[in-house]
Amino acid sequence: MLSKILQNKSLFKTLFIGWLIISFILFVMPSDRLHINTNLTDKQAHFLVFAVGMCCLSYAQKSQKLVKNAILLVLYGVAVEFIQASLPISFHRGAQVLDAVADAIGVLIGYLLVLFLNKKINF
Repeated sequence: MLSKILQNKSLFKTLFIGWLIISFILFVMPSDRLHINTNLTDKQAHFLVFAVGMCCLSYAQKSQKLVKNAILLVLYGVAVEFIQASLPISFHRGAQVLDAVADAIGVLIGYLLVLFLNKKINF
């Protein structure tokens, strides 16, 4: 059953597009408007968001593109930090190197999870 779900590229394309839109909105939204009740720290949230993004993007495309997908998502994370640096001070956002590091670690964990799942189900 898991194999069948993971082969549904259109599902994962939709999930990835949704992930991209929602993540971008959350990353550029003024921080005082974010009312998300979670026990996650900022870095944990970045890590988790990018691990999920890596999984969605990887299953939306051919598995041979894993490294390319990882690089693209790390670049997206860095781009978000540059965008946050250019936002007005009233947004209470700023570029943080550790956010980009957390993003990259999330991408790496997502990458490893995809490799593990692919091996587990002979995908």
